[in-house]
Amino acid sequence: MDDKEKFINRIINSILKPIEERHKENIYSEIFEVVCYDLGLNANDLIAEENKFNLGGVFTHIPSLSDIANGDFNTVLEIIESIYAYFNFSPEIQSEISSKVFSALELAKDALGIKWKNGSFIRESTSNAIKEEISFIVNNERNKFIERVASKIFEEIQRRPNYKELLSEACFYLGINLKSKIKKRFTGLGTNTYYPHLVDLVKSNFVEAVKLIIFLLEYFEDDKTTKDKILQYLDLSLSLSPIDIGIKLKDFKLLFSGSDEVINIKNINNLDRIQDITIDEFSRKANEKPLRLHIDDIFSFAQVKNIKVSDIKDLLPISLLEDEIQKHFEDIIAEPDHKKDWGGEINDLYTSRLQIIEGKRVTAAFALKGRGTPGRLRIKNCGKNGDQLLRLFESPAILFVIQHIGVITEEVIKDVEGKTALLRYKGIEAYYCIIDGHDTVRILKAYNKL
Repeated sequence: MDDKEKFINRIINSILKPIEERHKENIYSEIFEVVCYDLGLNANDLIAEENKFNLGGVFTHIPSLSDIANGDFNTVLEIIESIYAYFNFSPEIQSEISSKVFSALELAKDALGIKWKNGSFIRESTSNAIKEEISFIVNNERNKFIERVASKIFEEIQRRPNYKELLSEACFYLGINLKSKIKKRFTGLGTNTYYPHLVDLVKSNFVEAVKLIIFLLEYFEDDKTTKDKILQYLDLSLSLSPIDIGIKLKDFKLLFSGSDEVINIKNINNLDRIQDITIDEFSRKANEKPLRLHIDDIFSFAQVKNIKVSDIKDLLPISLLEDEIQKHFEDIIAEPDHKKDWGGEINDLYTSRLQIIEGKRVTAAFALKGRGTPGRLRIKNCGKNGDQLLRLFESPAILFVIQHIGVITEEVIKDVEGKTALLRYKGIEAYYCIIDGHDTVRILKAYNKL
């Protein structure tokens, strides 16, 4: 039995079974229906199947939550999140659930790839995927930096009469066998010798490119005109990068980002560490503020705090058109201009009147889904080509909102989280908000729209 199976058993024994037994006589059936709704299951069909041999029975048997989970790790996680949200009216029970989850996680010998925070499981795989995207962006900008340096600095130096001598010293400095880089071609008129360009020595290796730049600054230490020109082009190349690529120029000296340590021949081997430092720094900055805002965090939806999940049982599921939802939201946030739906739009609702934490007013872009998108919301359901989320993030907004009258799947949430994180890593203020069927109803009920 692996750690995931053990985790499932611990959750069933410490949370699911006690909830079934403790609330069997009062609200378990309601909990069951809410969990089924969140998972996109038909509660009535499951109950009917459970009671198909209970002909004329006095009591209706409600299936157990562990039966719904059926030993599936991800389903168990979704059930716990659903139950935690259901008990929004009881912080004591939520605290008890969190305590049991933390205990189950601590007992796992191997990493399960999840963390529990504020009633939700954070998939570490999501963080890794985001980190990979950040790494791609950083490396792409570093490659652009190398291209700029090559076109302005390296090419000019290669035209100098003493280039062969400089090339030989550069190869020695970088630990490169120059002979292996020299190419000879035989022609009818004799042998032509081709010496490598400086950019060929570093290719797309950012660390090696920086080492080469440091070498050139050392080499031209006594040639003020050339050194100043190198520094000028270096400053221009760095300024054109929209993100921090791990190095900076200050007072005509090349430094490590995040410190005033000068990069020179003595500490040049430390350059290898900047490959990861920059990405880790971006992650730290992105986590200074939460990426996700819940509807309870949004000032414009303040009245929703008065609506419990148990208050909306009889209103679920809802069957509203996207345009009806849009008009209700526009009314709630006092947006006077109704945006008509058309195929080429990048968002369904755009406003500068939404207020978030402490009443801060921000621009927000909404993707709205009504009964025209039945079932669970997946990426393939977001636009005809599945590109609606991509287009949404082209909006000049700070808050990106995904709304659906049903369940919004984890794949959509992961995608939105990743896109928000990338904006944050680029230094752009960004948040996202997920409004599923339950939260849609809570908002509309809070403002007398249902």
